Amino acid sequence: MITLFFLVCIILIIIQIYSVVKLKRTIDSKYWNRFIGITFASFISTIISYITFLIDDTLDLDKAVFSILFCCLLLISNIVLLIVGLIIKKNLKSEKVKLNIRSIFISLIVIVVMVLILIVIPTINNKYRISSVYNNVISYLNHKYGDNSFKIVNIRNSYSYDGFGRRHAGYELTVSSSVLEDNFTVTTGGTRIGTNFINKYYNEITNEYLSQKYDSEINILIVEKDDNISYNLGHIPTFNELIDCNEKMDIYIGVNLKRIYDYYENERIEYIKNLLFDLIDFLNISRNINNIKIDFKNYSDYYNSYLYDSQILNNNLIIINRNGSVYEFNISDLKEK
Repeated sequence: MITLFFLVCIILIIIQIYSVVKLKRTIDSKYWNRFIGITFASFISTIISYITFLIDDTLDLDKAVFSILFCCLLLISNIVLLIVGLIIKKNLKSEKVKLNIRSIFISLIVIVVMVLILIVIPTINNKYRISSVYNNVISYLNHKYGDNSFKIVNIRNSYSYDGFGRRHAGYELTVSSSVLEDNFTVTTGGTRIGTNFINKYYNEITNEYLSQKYDSEINILIVEKDDNISYNLGHIPTFNELIDCNEKMDIYIGVNLKRIYDYYENERIEYIKNLLFDLIDFLNISRNINNIKIDFKNYSDYYNSYLYDSQILNNNLIIINRNGSVYEFNISDLKEK
């Protein structure tokens, strides 16, 4: 619509110049009314366009700057043309050249056209675009993860930044689901859709199951790559399915110990073994996971934390402390116990 607005403005200026020239040659009142009607409407349209471009947060910075500069140039051009027109009319000294209702009618037509171009059509297009984003996101989530009562809670513009300032990149949507307590985020840009739904889902269910029992907070970082999970999967993927889809798995478990000095090495290893076995059993994990970190920490004495690396490798649970000591447990043996 911006391009159309620029084009109409240029056409109007050409008509204004033509009208002034014809007025001087013919001393015909219709050209004076046409000139004044368009000039008045151009002043009103310039103010409307300036405010519109100023508040439009979907415009890229370079387009916004160019549009505002164009409005300033348009305003100056109309002032110059009005002065020239008034001088020409004064020099004609003809009583035939008078304003009439024709000028008001022309002004109204031009203003209505400009309002349509600047406000009405863009508003309708924006509503259609947002409605399309809503439908595409819900369809995407239902196809990929099944019908889990996904609902759009909020939508806002998202931006990317480069050397020329920010650019409108797409939309960020807040979405709710019947399988989550908290909302999650979906981002769109062009044909691409990204979401942290899987992250939210597995963090919620594991924390609900294990946090009270182990006084810990589990943060599972799942980097979902485009198209790794089939668009038509139709259900929430199991943990094994995620691993099979080549999803990158990082599991961080923070253990908040109120009495950190009461835990010795063997007690911490036993704690980790039991927690991870519960996690493996709960999520029915039968694949390898290379990066599991467990951090024992006391928030009042953070520097005395204990950090362990763990792996699930070939049906074995491997725990490694900072000193490089390795503790290995067979998962099948743990299940038998």
